[in-house]
Amino acid sequence: GGFQAMRDFNLIVLKDLQSTSEVQGRTFVGGNLKGGSSSNYLTAPGAQGTGGVALTVGGNVTGGAKNINNGGSLKVGGNLDSGANMNGGGSVTVDGNVKKVNANGASVYAGGNVEGTNAKDIYYGGSIKTSNGTKHAGDKSADGLQAAIEEQAAIYEQELLATSNYLAELDATSIMTTNSQQAIFNPGLGSGAAIFSISDLKGQLTGKSQLVVEAPSSYDLIVINVAGAKVSLPSSINFNGPTNLGQKVIWNFFEATSIDLGSKSWYGSVLAPKAELKI
Repeated sequence: GGFQAMRDFNLIVLKDLQSTSEVQGRTFVGGNLKGGSSSNYLTAPGAQGTGGVALTVGGNVTGGAKNINNGGSLKVGGNLDSGANMNGGGSVTVDGNVKKVNANGASVYAGGNVEGTNAKDIYYGGSIKTSNGTKHAGDKSADGLQAAIEEQAAIYEQELLATSNYLAELDATSIMTTNSQQAIFNPGLGSGAAIFSISDLKGQLTGKSQLVVEAPSSYDLIVINVAGAKVSLPSSINFNGPTNLGQKVIWNFFEATSIDLGSKSWYGSVLAPKAELKI
């Protein structure tokens, strides 16, 4: 259930996401996605592998052009107004309208209108203008995508709420340590799951310049339970850690309705089933 979803995705947000940062693995957004052109997805997929669906959005995608890497594809239930750069040959499927997509040698499927798009093949149900590629009018293959994503989001909501609540009840086995500049999550050596518990993330990081998560060399799972309805980071903090932490590290924001992680890379999988997220 929820644990399988966390293996499949590095980031699952059931509501809205605002991002100007990167996600190393796959991302699922149940609501809308907005943010700048530095928004990057599937940058270091690790065990999740290249290709496949890198970014799924149930609502509309706005702001700067999104960057989809390592051959990942993009699925959008609403309108893709921001544009997208498909780096590696991934396809684009959108239930609504599509603007400003560079799909290189891949295909674009739009239930609505297409504008300012470059692709090998463009399949569309509405109108098309200022676009390059072999055009296929009257195509309806993208129809129903939004309903399918909404159905999947409802399943994830039930599973992930249960998973988040379960993880939040686990007793802490490890303690975050600090020095003059760093806040360090180091579980040490062990097996099974290492559990950290943080009551006030911003307060405990105040005055530090680095948030460090050490590589989980022997634990199967590291859970960092973060309490609080509104969670944010101090502007001075930078996050350092090895790539592919998302395979073993879960940040569980089990109470959060609003999360602002700042415009920086984030290491580990984020579980925030009740929150709107800004990264």
